[in-house]
Amino acid sequence: MEKIYYKNKPNPNTRDTLREISDSDYRWLRLMMTAYADLQTCADVNPEYKSWFNMPNPRLPVQPLKRMERNSPSTWSEGIVKKIDQGRGRRDLSPTHCDGIEQLTELMAGIYNVPAVKFVEKTQEDHRPKTFNKIFGG
Repeated sequence: MEKIYYKNKPNPNTRDTLREISDSDYRWLRLMMTAYADLQTCADVNPEYKSWFNMPNPRLPVQPLKRMERNSPSTWSEGIVKKIDQGRGRRDLSPTHCDGIEQLTELMAGIYNVPAVKFVEKTQEDHRPKTFNKIFGG
């Protein structure tokens, strides 16, 4: 399981306290969400993956702007990529975004050998090894 550390960021325009993560974590999360969608086009992909990936999933949050319809892994990952691509100050994640990302990554980890994500509030300092940024960028 990969941990993504966040800082709470109060915002008077939302009812939830938003969560800010590092630029390197935004890039990694975007890459991972994009890779999930790209799996549909791989020749050796599990044949049921494409239909499952495009089916509404009860573990993912609803879409408030679409009559509260359930997200599919496809719509959820696409929405997260769009959120991350917004400019600074608009791409911070809500607790619902983080919960949905955790749920989707757990589902994917159950299908493929990929890491699940857990969002953890950053306290005093980053708990990653000091060499993390040298190895993975950041």
